[in-house]
Amino acid sequence: MATDAMTPQEMAIWASLPEEFKEALHGGATFGVGKVLALIQRRLEQFYGRRADWERNLRHDQDQLTGGSACLEVKDVASVPELTVDDVKGWIWQEEEFSRRTSRLLALRAQFDAADVECRDAAVWEAAGLLGLRGPDQDAIYQWIVDWDGMTAEEAVQVERRIQERPKPFKMLVSMLISRCVDGMQVTYPVLGTVMTQRKQRWFYRGENAIYGNSRPAVFRRVPSGVPDYLERRVRLLRLNDGARFIDGLSCVRGWSYGSVNHVAICQHYGLATQMLDVTSDVWAALFFACSAYEGGRWRPLRKTDFERIDSRPWIAARGGDARYAMLFRRLAEPVELGWALKTDDDIESVPVPIGYQPFMRCASQHAYGMFVRDAGYDLYRDHSFAKYKIRLTEDLCEWVFSRCHEGGDIYPVRDVPGLTECMDAVGKTWLFSRPSFEQLMRDQGIPQGKWNEAEFDLLMHGYQIAHGDVDYVSAGTVERIDATYTPEYVRGILGAVPVARPVVTVRWSGE
Repeated sequence: MATDAMTPQEMAIWASLPEEFKEALHGGATFGVGKVLALIQRRLEQFYGRRADWERNLRHDQDQLTGGSACLEVKDVASVPELTVDDVKGWIWQEEEFSRRTSRLLALRAQFDAADVECRDAAVWEAAGLLGLRGPDQDAIYQWIVDWDGMTAEEAVQVERRIQERPKPFKMLVSMLISRCVDGMQVTYPVLGTVMTQRKQRWFYRGENAIYGNSRPAVFRRVPSGVPDYLERRVRLLRLNDGARFIDGLSCVRGWSYGSVNHVAICQHYGLATQMLDVTSDVWAALFFACSAYEGGRWRPLRKTDFERIDSRPWIAARGGDARYAMLFRRLAEPVELGWALKTDDDIESVPVPIGYQPFMRCASQHAYGMFVRDAGYDLYRDHSFAKYKIRLTEDLCEWVFSRCHEGGDIYPVRDVPGLTECMDAVGKTWLFSRPSFEQLMRDQGIPQGKWNEAEFDLLMHGYQIAHGDVDYVSAGTVERIDATYTPEYVRGILGAVPVARPVVTVRWSGE
């Protein structure tokens, strides 16, 4: 890996290394998710052989990965299995148990360097069991890193012997897997750059407060505006570009060094239409959006009048939807994680990627992941990687979820950047766009420069203008007030996590 390909966070680690150490390395340091996981898989193969073939393991268990008999494509309301409140509580319990196991793992990792050899070995062995390295366990953190199906007693003895013969490499392997569970771990992803990630969970979720008939990124949703679809999407992307430019001007963003700034995710979470579809690793966040409505500038639990009849909310009925039910989507996280080691390209389309900690709190509060979509025809209702469920809305359910999420305080933090939603609202309603944003969009869409005037005229004929330079969507005084109260130091103080760096480096000599 050439040093010029490193992210700023990787370069900071590289710069901190002694020069004599750098000379023994091939390339630089990386947090690359694919390289880290591929290294873990190679280490696993040293102990478990072909049973650590992740591609084979994931293919072998395809039915389980997709939820078995779960609904993978929504044809009508009747085709979607209905959950009970007890089913949902079971989901919650599973995630709480998963969190307890990861917390225990982190506590055990602290004992790996204990002076007492017996204590140290016991910690490594217990951690290996929690991770799924000691035998089949339906509650293990990992279910597919080792295929235990049909393992003979002789094979098990061979695995045990390899571990006993190489305790230090096995301890290193266990430690690397535990690192995947650490809150704040810096991981580099294709396109995104380095992400300061949050603790992992078992599943990805999405919650919607009705059966809408489809689920698409906001950029691709059709609205009756009298503007052609292609031009409406172009306007939304211009607003996204200008929203990103506004964010970049804030001091908290300029002073953010813990990871790459995900402009699309921030704009999405603060009200702009983007090509990203939100998912979360927090079942409560999904339930909140399934059981709540945004009205009059604040969130409230759904009421009986919202879901009593199929057409209780007329705008949903107009789409052919059903207001009586919420929709819940769920996808196992582990196959997505292991898949990074198997990818041969940098395409992240329609794959849940972590948003992680950002200089604004809303993304982390919602344990946000995003699926970036280029295909205007994409529909989560037809995405077979997610299982789909419905749940009958009741006031008791909605009040319970709303209360448990502290009336939205867990999802929309109070100590967030002041006024950013209002600033984004101004961008979201504008008809005047900055020249740099327009030119960037033209390049992104591959439109030849000779056609730019035609594209600008097309916008003008529908009431949209391109300024000669930048556009100030809010006053300089508003920006100054945000910068004065929401400083980089303030952000670091309320973040609730610190960045953790464990890079991979390649040594020049052969062998281990």
